[in-house]
Amino acid sequence: MPAENVLNEPIFYNRKVSVPLGSSATGSATDSTTSRPLTPHDQPPLLATGITKVAHLQAALQQQQPAAFTACLQSVLMTMPPPWRAIATAAPTAPAWRQGLSASGSQLIQNTQTGQHHLLKSHDQLQESHAQAVSATTPVHVISWDPSRPWRGPAQQSTRSTAALYSQGQLWGPKHLSVGVWGWGRQPAHQLIVR
Repeated sequence: MPAENVLNEPIFYNRKVSVPLGSSATGSATDSTTSRPLTPHDQPPLLATGITKVAHLQAALQQQQPAAFTACLQSVLMTMPPPWRAIATAAPTAPAWRQGLSASGSQLIQNTQTGQHHLLKSHDQLQESHAQAVSATTPVHVISWDPSRPWRGPAQQSTRSTAALYSQGQLWGPKHLSVGVWGWGRQPAHQLIVR
């Protein structure tokens, strides 16, 4: 899973952030038959300070904290899978995409690596533009998506000509959802059948 997706993952009620059955958040991540998701009741200080996503945990770990709170953060960190722990303890990186406004008031998304700007069109699709952002920018998540083949998730980016860039909203925001990584049990969301 890409680091930006991990950073957007919720800490509570997430099957990947789990504690052994019958215990509080002091164990390490285990399989789903002998563990349960971490809940706010396991770590009330996190919820009280607004730490609800892996990105929030990463930011808190980078700051000087009281010893008791540091122990709380470390115990939650140990409930995560090892790849997530590595991402949460790494220094934050600059986001690859940022959103701002043009002089005409249009929403612009900029690829910070190439400097290219894109207009935000209907249905959150991006269109290349030569306009420049004039307002402050916020991090956003952008994926390559082929609307003619919706079952192909972001992890399987299409090289067909119908593939386009789409904004999934503010990075680490409340509405971000990467359809390629969510599901029910072991079945990914893009393979679910509604009857």
